[in-house]
Amino acid sequence: MFLLERKRQPRLPFAALVVFALVFSCAAQTSRVAGAIQGSVVDQTGGAVAGATVTMRNLGTNRTRKVSSNLEGSFRAGELPVGQYELHVESPGFNIYVNTAIVVSIGTVVQVTVRLAPATVQQQITVSEQPPSLDPTETTEATTINHDRIEESPVASRNYLDFVLLAPQLTRSNMQGATGGKSALADSGFTFAGLRSRSNSLYIDGVENNDEFSGSARTELSPETVQEFQVVNNGLSAESGGGASGPINVITKSGVNTLHGDAFLFIQNGVLNAQEPLTNETEAPHLSRFRAGLSAGGPIVRGRTFYYVAGEQEGEHSDDSSLIPPLVASAINNLLGSGAFPKIAIRSINPGLFRVARAETEFSGRLDDQIASKHSLLLKYALTNNREAGDAFNTGGLVDPSGRGSSFVQDQGVTGSLTSVLSNNALNSLRFQLSTRRAILRTTDQIGPEISIAGLVDFGRPYDGNDKRRENHYELLNVASAARGRHLVSFGADFDWIHENASAYDGFRAIYTFPTLDAFLNGQPDQYRQAFGNPTTHFATPRYSGFIRSLDAGQPFHH
Repeated sequence: MFLLERKRQPRLPFAALVVFALVFSCAAQTSRVAGAIQGSVVDQTGGAVAGATVTMRNLGTNRTRKVSSNLEGSFRAGELPVGQYELHVESPGFNIYVNTAIVVSIGTVVQVTVRLAPATVQQQITVSEQPPSLDPTETTEATTINHDRIEESPVASRNYLDFVLLAPQLTRSNMQGATGGKSALADSGFTFAGLRSRSNSLYIDGVENNDEFSGSARTELSPETVQEFQVVNNGLSAESGGGASGPINVITKSGVNTLHGDAFLFIQNGVLNAQEPLTNETEAPHLSRFRAGLSAGGPIVRGRTFYYVAGEQEGEHSDDSSLIPPLVASAINNLLGSGAFPKIAIRSINPGLFRVARAETEFSGRLDDQIASKHSLLLKYALTNNREAGDAFNTGGLVDPSGRGSSFVQDQGVTGSLTSVLSNNALNSLRFQLSTRRAILRTTDQIGPEISIAGLVDFGRPYDGNDKRRENHYELLNVASAARGRHLVSFGADFDWIHENASAYDGFRAIYTFPTLDAFLNGQPDQYRQAFGNPTTHFATPRYSGFIRSLDAGQPFHH
């Protein structure tokens, strides 16, 4: 099944992928992992104050970034980690200016106008009002969802990506398998403005996190470890390529100077559940579900080295039911029990309740270190194990338990970044990932064939869904930016090497399709399909891309 449909992306030579995004008086998305503070320093008459020392201090980690205002009084500090900052401005002959309420969000630019008062009397001016996080040159249409909103909003699952539906123009996708219910090749789960749900792009801490074939997310994160994420509906940055639909940028939590941890346990059972109203069952279905989690973060070396770890475990055992009419099941079981079709492994079908189960483990650990005054390092490891028994795919109401799917999917990887302040007006960010996905799909019946009676029932080994696959990702990405006068130039290159090794046994056990129940009882199928050949394949997909973007900010500034 893995080989039936692949997420198609244009493959062009490197030279053709270099995008010159020459933008005048407008800016696209600032960064996939950070934000920026920019503005101007003026005196009481509005005149520019050159050479002012502007210091931005992260209140969580106590890390600082210093820049100076240029001849026009402008300044800019880019690639700032998300969080709350204190802005400290001082210049000879003026009072000190302090603003303690600046919040930097992912992909945004905070605009600040600092008005310095003459130092006739030595004093400090303190401001505690958040300036607007709105760049007048910004054309990106994006929605930022922070951790507070994730914690406070109700959601039926612990999947943080469900919150993307809070953004405009996004809706759930309705990807289904051939027999209804879940598909063996799941998509991302949502669609941007009706675009293909397998063409979305998901980035975690600046590196891509998509399944190459289906477009679904690979590593799943506990909501406890998500700092915030941004949904970009329109106005993509030049570096966000590879997907025809919208990108989602996710950043994970970093530890801070104070130790903090959380623990939780959710339990649900079916003791008080009622009977299913649309079935013939005389008892309520069984349900037992729990989800437990733990997170902790803090300093290893205060002001320099921090850690953050989070993990969750979910387990569920429950009953599901089919919608196969009892009279249909009785007629089929009588025929199967008589031995009329000796090559069909299934001797009876189940129109009632049957047991399904699910178990999921999520873990991630992150280390941040200020290795030098102008160089910061991030390293992160993430693991996801997901097992579903009888409820992974082919879950339509007319599918017998023999045709339902089970799955095991494991994702793990190491990602990292090195951010360097090269000078007062130049930055560089180097990011990488080494990750792997292992996926195994199995159906309850392994012998086959599949029997499909149109509109009544499907049972036996399905045509698709007995596959295994390993997908490895190796990515190296570098983005640099430099400011000169009124121009900000950013450029970068991305190398992503993906290796696939898959075995797909779809259709090897054949499928018989019958138009009616009478046709099945009389052994008269109207269609037969079976696949042959080598089910194993492996190949590499190297992707090279690059970009150059020039921005006229409307006023001169320095990084």
